[in-house]
Amino acid sequence: GSMNSLESEVFCRFYGVLCGFSSRFMAAELGLTRYAALRGRCLELFDEIDLLVHLPASQRAFVEQRMGESLGDRLREKSVLLADFFELGSLTYRVLVSDRMGHDEEETQTIRDIGQAYGLPTAQLLMHLEAPWSDGLYDDQVIVELMGRGYDVAAFALVDTPREDDACFVVMPFDDHSLYVYRALHHDALRKAGLVPVRGWQTVSNEHYLHLLRMILGKCGTTLVDLTPADPSGIPNLNVVHEIGMSMAIGNTSLIVCRGDKVTLPSNFTGLPIYSMSLDEQDWPTPTELGELFLDMLTAVR
Repeated sequence: GSMNSLESEVFCRFYGVLCGFSSRFMAAELGLTRYAALRGRCLELFDEIDLLVHLPASQRAFVEQRMGESLGDRLREKSVLLADFFELGSLTYRVLVSDRMGHDEEETQTIRDIGQAYGLPTAQLLMHLEAPWSDGLYDDQVIVELMGRGYDVAAFALVDTPREDDACFVVMPFDDHSLYVYRALHHDALRKAGLVPVRGWQTVSNEHYLHLLRMILGKCGTTLVDLTPADPSGIPNLNVVHEIGMSMAIGNTSLIVCRGDKVTLPSNFTGLPIYSMSLDEQDWPTPTELGELFLDMLTAVR
């Protein structure tokens, strides 16, 4: 039978930590674009697990309603595993931003307890959290480095998790149209094929994110790639090409789709099975048809 998202350790650890961290981070002075990006990623998680949560589009309302504090309890109704890693993300954020004079020992102890319960390298994690990280950084640099530390916590959470063949990392851009295609087609097709979709995180990209990307790709046995070029040049998004290269190097099974026929690919992609479909939504396969096609592609290569 196919795996449910909440049965996937990879899904729960990755999304749990990053949503927990973001639930605190969203109250910081991020600017509207980053607040909206983090809010969107959290809402995607809630949607995936059928949890109805209202996260205000206004950051001020989010802060005034202290939204970040109640989310963990709501998640616990759905999954202890997800809620524990959400709490880990939330607590590690608080430890990172707390005054260097010392933070609440109880928070550190809870991090230790969660770490012990799940066999995490907690001593290294705490050393990493307690090392000075913001010296000499100002304004936006602080935001970028802090999110980078959140990525590190997610990588710590995943380091000893077994690889899951049914976890599928989704490689496509984060623009509104790509998100629409993901929701309208790719997501349901992956579920029909018995796969658990996992999407990257957006807000800042830095070397911390590359480390997490390598980690999460290594924990997912399958990668879905949408190579559709964003502009008439026919050249796919370069981040997408880079992530396919990482996925191939790790040895993942690749499911590659492309909307439209004007795409210029690097020569070493030409042997890969690529499913081409129309740019016109009316001619798309249904999610069920695409899911069956994914299953056929997987059966052929596994």
